[in-house]
Amino acid sequence: MDGGDDGDCDDDGELIPEEDHPFHKLIVAASLPMPPRQATPTAPPGAGTEPFFCLAGEPKGSFFNCVLGGGSYGLGRRGVGKGRHGGVGVALPVLFACCGALSFGYHVSVINASLSFLLADLHQPATSMAASLVVSAPLALAAVGAPLGGWLADAAGRRRAFQIAALPFVAGSLLSAAASATWHMVIGRALVGVGLGVVSGTVPLYISEVTPTPSRGSWGALGQLSTSIGVFSALLAGLPLEQHHSWWRGMFLLGCVPPCLLLLGMALVAPETPRWLLLHHSMQAAARAAVILRGTEGAEEVLLELTSAHPALASHHACAIESHSSASATPLALALGSHSTEKAGSHHSLASASASASASASLRARTLHTPLLSSSSSSSNSSSGGSNSNCALPPASLLHPRYRRAVLLGASLFALQQFAGINAVVYFSSHVFRAAGFSSGIGASVLIALFKLSAVLLAARLVDSAGRKPLLMLSFLGMGCSMCFLSAALSLPFLQPHAPVLSIIGTITYVTAFSCGVGPIPSLLLPEIFPLQVRATGVAFSMAVHWVCNFCVGCFFLPATAVVGVSGVYLFFGAVCFISMAFVHSFVIETKGLSLEEIEKILLQKN
Repeated sequence: MDGGDDGDCDDDGELIPEEDHPFHKLIVAASLPMPPRQATPTAPPGAGTEPFFCLAGEPKGSFFNCVLGGGSYGLGRRGVGKGRHGGVGVALPVLFACCGALSFGYHVSVINASLSFLLADLHQPATSMAASLVVSAPLALAAVGAPLGGWLADAAGRRRAFQIAALPFVAGSLLSAAASATWHMVIGRALVGVGLGVVSGTVPLYISEVTPTPSRGSWGALGQLSTSIGVFSALLAGLPLEQHHSWWRGMFLLGCVPPCLLLLGMALVAPETPRWLLLHHSMQAAARAAVILRGTEGAEEVLLELTSAHPALASHHACAIESHSSASATPLALALGSHSTEKAGSHHSLASASASASASASLRARTLHTPLLSSSSSSSNSSSGGSNSNCALPPASLLHPRYRRAVLLGASLFALQQFAGINAVVYFSSHVFRAAGFSSGIGASVLIALFKLSAVLLAARLVDSAGRKPLLMLSFLGMGCSMCFLSAALSLPFLQPHAPVLSIIGTITYVTAFSCGVGPIPSLLLPEIFPLQVRATGVAFSMAVHWVCNFCVGCFFLPATAVVGVSGVYLFFGAVCFISMAFVHSFVIETKGLSLEEIEKILLQKN
């Protein structure tokens, strides 16, 4: 026997002919363009050429199907576009997903520049309870929106969750822009908060599930970069306020643009993730989505990862593929799971030959066996409770010991991120810059945003080469040292003459260190560490912890400074940073270069 790998074998050890391999049939079928549909006699004119985002067998007249993307799959007549052997690639879907992160950053920041002007227009003092509600309503409702987003992402799909999240963003922005009373503004900001909660978990979830393993970290950091761009955009949008005090309405109106792009992109361009389709529909649907995203070669890699990690699903769907094949189904029927016996024409045969050649070259080099994933498949299946491991599980499943480590990691990372003091430092930065002679608080905020953007770009470049864990540890170390430096600058008498300049240096160093690791990486790690069956729920729970901790820090920062002073609070934040560095060193695993399924197996073994 030679050392080569010529193909897969059946249960009796016989070599399976390449053209009969289930993956070969599946991927070739998914690579083919969908044939035009025939209009029925009762259909209205044009029904034979339905929109490319509507799928067979689904109602076409509903709001969800015609505006929110038509069908659960987000696939359709357009078939595949550009990319390696026929895929559109992941860039465009990821960019549309990042419109959610852009909305997040813009709406979090837009209130900072506009608050004093809108309160003056609405005849409210800055110290009133109404003013506090305008600021805090999005944070409180985001804590509700996060678990809602997890439920939507599991029940309706990642795409549909994005599309639904865009609606409160747009409604809240319009209501805020047209507000004639403070309660209008509070309701508008509360609606925006629901959208914030949904997209905060769905953006990293979608990006992690559609991007290839070697560059998943860089793509994930793009989400944080988009958030920083959103913050920066809101600050730039506020520059005309000094001359035009009513421009705050225009600022909120501009907040409709990113969610509208998100809605249209997810409805018309971006497909559903193959992992969600495999869990909720079939391997045929997952294969077609994988081909659209990654081309025929990349699609096979995705299917191998998924079926190796979920062998029960693999066996079930492989049998389904064979049964379709024996029923003389067309390749298109194999891909979409239909039983059409319609014969394809010459164009179909030519496309089949081309797709078959590209898929065959890849299949010859691979087998279904993936050692790291297969080693513990039987044990993980038994520990998860049988067949339930191959479907989405309810939120209560997070309490199961199987998922304990992932839940603790996700919640702890976001709690430590918030209690490290980022929001307090940004809040107090305007005072620091005014003490140093900056007359414009917006100018100081723009300067900080520029440093954040630069640091996130650096993180995006390093996260897939240096790794998540080293960047997290170095980031917490830099933040802790900056906090100690700031505390000393504000409390030591001999440094008082230089305190304003030193405070600027410490603040910029802290924000830069945060943006290099602690800012982007927890959101990147979240969907990596949770198994597929509880991924959306686990991400949503961790994001809810994020928003609750964010709210707590905002509530207690000023009372704490009144008791122990700003330097004392900064010293506490510094201690949290050093404790966090030790936590990361002891408990966080390195996920660089590992597929989501490989990470899942490693964490289950550690449990």
